[in-house]
Amino acid sequence: MKAILDAGPLIALWNKSDEHHQWADEVFAKYAGPYLTTEFVLSEVAHMTGKDAEIMEGVRTGRFVFDGGLKADAAAIQRVLFAYAQSDIADASIVVLSEKEKNLAVLTTDRRHFPAYRRADKSALPVVTP
Repeated sequence: MKAILDAGPLIALWNKSDEHHQWADEVFAKYAGPYLTTEFVLSEVAHMTGKDAEIMEGVRTGRFVFDGGLKADAAAIQRVLFAYAQSDIADASIVVLSEKEKNLAVLTTDRRHFPAYRRADKSALPVVTP
């Protein structure tokens, strides 16, 4: 099953000492992909894990799929950033993906911010968290 992927689940999957590692194992078994995500999210994962080669392999093989991008989604990303002071560009890009793919779950470990985010139509994102 496809899903929208935030950074946290992938970071937890690749870090056995992460408090969400077991949850990540379970969620990746349930949502087998491919995963719709953004360059911002994968950059965050690369920075946090050092798994650059694994990330690029996932991009090359279609495990990680992109839609839009900064130029295409700039106005929508900026709208989210202005609406939510706690949002960073990676979170905003995930909100925008969820606006485009309303039926896909958003996989995230961020229980603090994602439940508060709303799409442009004011609907909640369908988040899956630990």
